[in-house]
Amino acid sequence: MLSTWHLHMTIPNGFITQADTLYHDDQNRLVKITDHYTDDAPDDDWQRHFIFTYHGTDSLPYLMNAPSAFSSYNKQTVCDYLLYYDNLGRIIKDSTSEGTVTAFSYPENSIIIDSHVPLIPQENDPENYFHDSLSFHSGNLLAYYQNMLQPALPTGIPFPVQTTIFTYSSFSNPLYNRGIPRGLAVFLNTFFWRSTLPDFVSERLISTSTLVSINPPLTYSWKTDSAGRVSGGSAEVPGYPNLSKYDYEFTYQ
Repeated sequence: MLSTWHLHMTIPNGFITQADTLYHDDQNRLVKITDHYTDDAPDDDWQRHFIFTYHGTDSLPYLMNAPSAFSSYNKQTVCDYLLYYDNLGRIIKDSTSEGTVTAFSYPENSIIIDSHVPLIPQENDPENYFHDSLSFHSGNLLAYYQNMLQPALPTGIPFPVQTTIFTYSSFSNPLYNRGIPRGLAVFLNTFFWRSTLPDFVSERLISTSTLVSINPPLTYSWKTDSAGRVSGGSAEVPGYPNLSKYDYEFTYQ
């Protein structure tokens, strides 16, 4: 079982390092994620903790206690996320003690995410409404459409949609856990995604990711250990040495 994933991102004139440790109980339920973040700025060394709570022997958590999705690393505003599911075990809503409400729906081979973010004065963030969608093929995330609406209403006018397209390798994704339903995995991705990893959603590891109309494709390569498990890899844009480069490492229990 995967226990830790590590990312080192080299950016122009600097670096970012992120290491996440995943903790499971004896029922293989995810109970905690510790996220350690550093970069080249003085004193930028932070840890975040995500705690999952279950009712009895339920396989899905009903509560996550975690830093606000809208906190900077150094402010560490913590709140509760109440998680609601349908009778198929798919997450349909999360609501936070800050007042943010996110709804999930499931058209064929897709997930739609509608999120209302209230004005958060302490974070100097305005009110926003997001309407994102994800499409899937053969168990993998095919495209991610990110869309912010203004005014902050379901009927608001959309900003230009930001579209990311993915292709996949033959390597199994160490972060994919069949015990985590796709909707809940998408929920987790919103907290940890940096350069498309960690990805709790897709069964395979990414081969390329393309932010349409903005950047050339980011190309990934992977390596395995003596047991045939993916031990690490890297991602870069070939022919563009001045763009960010990513190095990954996976360790197992």
